[in-house]
Amino acid sequence: MGAAQTRGTPRAKAMLQVVRLKPFTVKGSGFKPRERVVLRLSGDATGTARGTADGRGLFSAKFSIALTSCSVYTVRATGAGGTRAALEARLRAACKPVATADFGPQAIVKGSRFRPGERLTVTLIGDGTHTQRVTANAKGQMEVDFGALSLSNCSAYTLKIKGSKGSTFTKTHPTVPC
Repeated sequence: MGAAQTRGTPRAKAMLQVVRLKPFTVKGSGFKPRERVVLRLSGDATGTARGTADGRGLFSAKFSIALTSCSVYTVRATGAGGTRAALEARLRAACKPVATADFGPQAIVKGSRFRPGERLTVTLIGDGTHTQRVTANAKGQMEVDFGALSLSNCSAYTLKIKGSKGSTFTKTHPTVPC
């Protein structure tokens, strides 16, 4: 990484790598020596950062935001000399949404790992179909109160949650002896 280029030797492909999530910091390699670089972040968060490659084509740039290991984003770097690189982070299996339903005096559905601010349609199927809409909070959490239903924690039901930013969750709970 970062060996000096000699005349006639092809330059290494430009690459980006995440150094830290808080604050979100990216380093780049394979850029032209002393090339000014603009980085654009899109996805769960947006922002712009700038850096300048050193004599070996390496740079580091910080965004003024923090991301989590479950954030989905794309970073595109464009150098003033025409060098380009992109880095895309997709949702990992460990970060997929989770939700639970509890049937006491009210039927309460709680969930997490949704996109912050995502509009969610929560459908509870069992003794009829019940649907509510809610928005995930800044931490990606949500809670819906369906009120009193004739379901219990022993009842069979299906819980489906669909989000406006692509999140999905489905759980089928069988009847269990109580």
